[in-house]
Amino acid sequence: MRDQGAVCPESGKGSSGIITPALSLTHERLSFTMHYDDCRELIYHRKDSLRVRKFTDKKILVADDSQTMRMFIIFHLIKMLPGVQIIEAENGAAAVEKFTRQDVDLVLTDMNMPILDGAGFIRAVRLGLKKETPIIVITTKGEEHDREKGIALGANGYITKPINIREFRETVLRFLS
Repeated sequence: MRDQGAVCPESGKGSSGIITPALSLTHERLSFTMHYDDCRELIYHRKDSLRVRKFTDKKILVADDSQTMRMFIIFHLIKMLPGVQIIEAENGAAAVEKFTRQDVDLVLTDMNMPILDGAGFIRAVRLGLKKETPIIVITTKGEEHDREKGIALGANGYITKPINIREFRETVLRFLS
């Protein structure tokens, strides 16, 4: 069967289509109907009428000096959190500036960055700005010192590189909810 679908060319106009993917779950085919409501929210209609949550009210600050790593993180955030707002920073100093200008619900920060590292950013947020926004540090596997330093300064959790997507999702959702 050919996949059928529709796009939403105008805001406020919903479209729907039926898609039958060839997913094999213990030798069974999964069928579901997808409905795009105003091109922002994806709703899966199955036997249990599961509805996917929108995250349009959430903002996440991603601070990493590697553009490739920022794009990787942002891609997965957008994929798992429909409607989430992303703020990017290429170093700790830019992250502090952006953090002071807008409220964010979660911060993901690399520990090793130029100008101001992740430790300096955490110190600025916790001691200088006195904010309790959840902060997740991103460290390279084997850099336990960076992870311990981040936690000691007030970070709430950590993710190690290379990033395991399942752990990434669980960690982000634990602190965003």
